[in-house]
Amino acid sequence: KAMVIFLGANDTWDIIYKGKSIAIGNDFWRNLYTERVDSILTTAQEHAVQVIWLGAPPMGREKMNKYVPALNQVYQTSVDKFKPLAVFSPTGPRLSNDGLTFSKSISLPDKGEILVRTNDGVHFAPAGQKILAQVVLDHFRAAQAEQTSP
Repeated sequence: KAMVIFLGANDTWDIIYKGKSIAIGNDFWRNLYTERVDSILTTAQEHAVQVIWLGAPPMGREKMNKYVPALNQVYQTSVDKFKPLAVFSPTGPRLSNDGLTFSKSISLPDKGEILVRTNDGVHFAPAGQKILAQVVLDHFRAAQAEQTSP
């Protein structure tokens, strides 16, 4: 049993809490968001479901990209509390030329320049989707190799 979680683009906004807007990035927002992420991981743990949590990659929209590091920090910190049930996998290094800034295209040694993101700066072109799938498959292969090694 496994679950792949990939959030971020729609979470770069304020949280509405008890009818009030809580600004993204402040400590109260971080605590609320962490509770939500921990709740997902707790449910997975209760059902003995392994979790691969994919980090949000750099975005091509300034406001969204500004908060990607805050999201990824919450994901990483929460996932670390649930190891070995959960693993966090950053996606920026695979979907960006430098791993930190938005790249619509990336350069691969064996394929040259490939388009990984769409014009909106958020969604993925087919090659980007394949890269994300490969990230997930790599985790499954690593887990399988662990189980079969003496």
